Amino acid sequence: MLASYAVNQLFAGPPEGGDAVVLFPRGTYATVSIQGTIAVVNLTGAVERFFQRGGGDEVGMFKSLTYTLTALPGINRVQVLVGGQTVAALPGGQFELDEPLTRAMFVQ
Repeated sequence: MLASYAVNQLFAGPPEGGDAVVLFPRGTYATVSIQGTIAVVNLTGAVERFFQRGGGDEVGMFKSLTYTLTALPGINRVQVLVGGQTVAALPGGQFELDEPLTRAMFVQ
């Protein structure tokens, strides 16, 4: 599935020596399913123990995930699950994850 491939490439980060920054902690895994126009992303692994390093890092992680998936045809929202559950935020985090994410949420 294209959505799973896109998320795995996002998590893999740039090629060696690339300028981009990988924001999701190494050891984070995801399964992706599509429910209508919503991509449901179940995050597991290192992200379940992620303790936010600052609001910008957390926003950057979910902005990159949202923009990656909503660039695919037919997807306009991303529902994030952590360990198979809807959560208010990551452990120690501040970014709300209990509602589907959209690009509009990241426009300043």
